[in-house]
Amino acid sequence: MAEMTNHDKSCEWLADCVEYKMFEKISDTKNYVYFVQGAPWPVSDRDMIALSEASQNPETFEVSIIMKAEPDKLPLTEDNIRIPQLSAHWRIIPKSETKTEIIYEGHGDPGGSIPNWLANAVVIDTPYKTLKALNKRLRKKLDKEFVHPNFKNYVALNE
Repeated sequence: MAEMTNHDKSCEWLADCVEYKMFEKISDTKNYVYFVQGAPWPVSDRDMIALSEASQNPETFEVSIIMKAEPDKLPLTEDNIRIPQLSAHWRIIPKSETKTEIIYEGHGDPGGSIPNWLANAVVIDTPYKTLKALNKRLRKKLDKEFVHPNFKNYVALNE
C-alpha cells in the first residue's frame, strides 16, 4: 500500500504512464487522481480522472482499491483524449509472510477512435507490464519501514 499510494512515484510502475497525481484528498483512504497514459503514434494519449478508495478486511488483511472514472471532475485538455468510463479493482491478498497475491481487474472505454487491434493489445499488455514493474519495484523495497500508516501489515500482525 505504501508503494501504491506514493503518487509521486506511480509513473515508475504504471505502464505507459506520462503523468500521475493525486489532486484532491477526501480522506486517508479516498482521493481523486489524474492519470495520463501514453499511446503509440498516431493515437493520442489518454487522460483519466478517477475516484480511488481503499479499504482493508480486518480479518484477512486483504486490501481492496476501487477506482471509478469521473470524467467531468476536471476540464478537458487539448493534448489528450478523456477516458469516459473506467471501473477498476485492485486486490492485495497476503498469502504468507513472504507471499502476496495481487489481482487487478478493470473495464473501460478509452474514448475517441482507436483501432480494434490496438485496443486489444493494450488490454493484454498494460496490466501485464504494470504488474511486472510493480513486482520489480516492490522486490527492491522489502523492509520493515515500507508500510502504510492506515493499513495493517500482515507480517507485523503475525509476529
